Amino acid sequence: MHRSLRNLLLAAVALLPPCTAIAGDVYLGAKAGPMQVDIGGADDPTNIGFTLGYELGVLVADIAIEGEYTTTLDEGTVSGSGIEVDTVGLFLALRTAGPLYFKARAGMASVDTTVGSSESSESGVAYGVGVGFGIGLVRLEIEYTAMEGDTRFLSVGAQF
Repeated sequence: MHRSLRNLLLAAVALLPPCTAIAGDVYLGAKAGPMQVDIGGADDPTNIGFTLGYELGVLVADIAIEGEYTTTLDEGTVSGSGIEVDTVGLFLALRTAGPLYFKARAGMASVDTTVGSSESSESGVAYGVGVGFGIGLVRLEIEYTAMEGDTRFLSVGAQF
């Protein structure tokens, strides 16, 4: 994983507690789903992820900054070798108003892929779209995120 992206994410997380005293809402989330990798004949790994977000406020829609980390929960396979994918990302997210909402986000992500004993790391632009439903203080979301290296994450999650 590239140090600059990791350091940027850590700095953003470190700044969130002082920001909560000023305004906005901090939220935590968990998600899981298949991490789709572009490797011919591969069974995709299943990842679990955690999100820490800070809502900046509502203009036309709800705008937030999100930091996200995912790691492999269940290895994928290709030709008898295990596949694992770890990601770290920092995103600007937009959610439309209402209990049923649409979500779009864009930012930067680092993707570390391990196939057997071979490792690769890529960083770059990442973006996603989704749909969600708010129930009281809980939001349930289905989201599709595209990252570097033809890696895609289809996830189902909850935020509190």
